[in-house]
Amino acid sequence: MQSRQYKTSPRFRGYLFEREVRKKLEELNFFVFRSPGSFLVDLVAFSPKKKVYWIECKIHRKPPLSEIEKWKEIARTYGAEYHVVTRDNLKEFLNRVKEEG
Repeated sequence: MQSRQYKTSPRFRGYLFEREVRKKLEELNFFVFRSPGSFLVDLVAFSPKKKVYWIECKIHRKPPLSEIEKWKEIARTYGAEYHVVTRDNLKEFLNRVKEEG
């Protein structure tokens, strides 16, 4: 019974969504790695054109705008772009990075 609960938990569904995003980026020839425990961001992706993306995957709701702006600024400091990816904007995000990167 516990294993069944685990497989339907929000944390597990979030992990599956991270894997889905990672797989789609790798199909676009991005080099992607997952942050263990999602310490800072969920995924860091390097495009074939050497652009760096810090990606936060959310299956339910985005973080507050103030938090998003804070992370965008930090990412810019390190030459990266910060993005929050949800099921609703996944296709749009992939199209954008495909064109840019």
